[in-house]
Amino acid sequence: MIRRAAAELRRRSLPATSSQAALLAAVLLIVLAWTPVAVLSDIRGARANLRLSAAAAADARGPSATAGTNLGLVHAAQRRIPGGGTFAIVRAGRWGSASNPNRSLAFVWQAGQSWTQFALAPRVQVSRGDAAWLLLRGTDPTSAGVPHPEHAWRFGRDWLVEVRR
Repeated sequence: MIRRAAAELRRRSLPATSSQAALLAAVLLIVLAWTPVAVLSDIRGARANLRLSAAAAADARGPSATAGTNLGLVHAAQRRIPGGGTFAIVRAGRWGSASNPNRSLAFVWQAGQSWTQFALAPRVQVSRGDAAWLLLRGTDPTSAGVPHPEHAWRFGRDWLVEVRR
């Protein structure tokens, strides 16, 4: 009786086992085909990174962060905002606003904002009302509600503003 039940169980489990084996084989085939391409891409990237100067390596960022940052603005902020100083990033223009962001550029904005926060450390991003400095993206000081800033520098469509306290 037990032998018959075991034989029946093996007979019924074979189709599931063969489909699992087929799935495993397909996954392994994809991994084996993809791994050399990924490794070669990583090697090329590492070689390219080794050729970067120290300044270029400090500014290295991915494609979305590149599209979402204004390098001139970030460099000016690094020079002018003191370490431990507070800043806020204000979005406007093509970026939308804090309450109504441009959803088609949301990933690019987030990548650029994150990279900017990283690049400006040890300066601290705070809310706009608590910030001594504003990085205005896609707007000017007057349109952003800062009619009389202490200092303001323009970088294309963006501005670095020291807020009058």
